[in-house]
Amino acid sequence: MKVLRILGLIFGILLLLTGGGLLAASAVADRGQSAVQQQLDNQGLKGPVQATVVEADPPSYTVEFTDENGEQHTATAASTLATPPSVGDTVTVFYKADDPSVAAITDVPTSALGQAASTLQTAGFITLGLGGVLLIAAIVGFVVARKAGPPAIAAAAYPGQPAGGMPPGPG
Repeated sequence: MKVLRILGLIFGILLLLTGGGLLAASAVADRGQSAVQQQLDNQGLKGPVQATVVEADPPSYTVEFTDENGEQHTATAASTLATPPSVGDTVTVFYKADDPSVAAITDVPTSALGQAASTLQTAGFITLGLGGVLLIAAIVGFVVARKAGPPAIAAAAYPGQPAGGMPPGPG
């Protein structure tokens, strides 16, 4: 039983440290997401929105999309994709807020950092909770064991022997 209390104490501390690390990582990822969004805003870009390629003349493409206000637009777009899009392809675009006829085709996952931050935060809270429960259980186990005193199993099994002693062996 003492081994279980020690393991509970060790794993409780490790889980608390891990949970703290996960929460710190979620804060860093969240700041990164904010920085990406701020850069897009500074450049006057809106999106991402889904667009359909209606004309392809690399490096220039004509795309049609619906903006965040529900208005249809046709834009000339450059592509940052490794594989050039073809007519009929659905692509992700960012467009100029003040001139939606200018857009950029990209596959940059702008929301990935926000999703990672959310996942890390959830995992951090779960890990902190488990670590706290293990740590408290281990401490309570040590306190209860100290108050109970040494085990009296041997004294009850072998009357006349000192506590914790065993009957003499042959010999």
